[in-house]
Amino acid sequence: MIPFNIRHLGLRTKLALIVSVIIGLISIFIFVYFPQRHREQEMEGTAARAKSIAVMTAFNVGAAILFDDTTTIHEAFGAARENKDLMYIIVQDKQGVILASYSGDKE
Repeated sequence: MIPFNIRHLGLRTKLALIVSVIIGLISIFIFVYFPQRHREQEMEGTAARAKSIAVMTAFNVGAAILFDDTTTIHEAFGAARENKDLMYIIVQDKQGVILASYSGDKE
């Protein structure tokens, strides 16, 4: 068996090995880094959508809560119900009394 010695390789072979190692390291980095970053961005996007739905719904039901108008609160849920990712909505007054609620799995 002949021992492997890099000194006996030609210049082209040495360059090909170096480029192959560099490409391999870049590939490993891409394989590890980007899927994790993609998951983080998905979570950030989901959180941003949830916050925008909450702000929109709060704006729509704000006056109705002030006047204890549960009919208007339920009507304001209409736009939020269109979102398939929405699990539930609960509207409470300052004392914590639930004025209206919606659960997406009841339908």
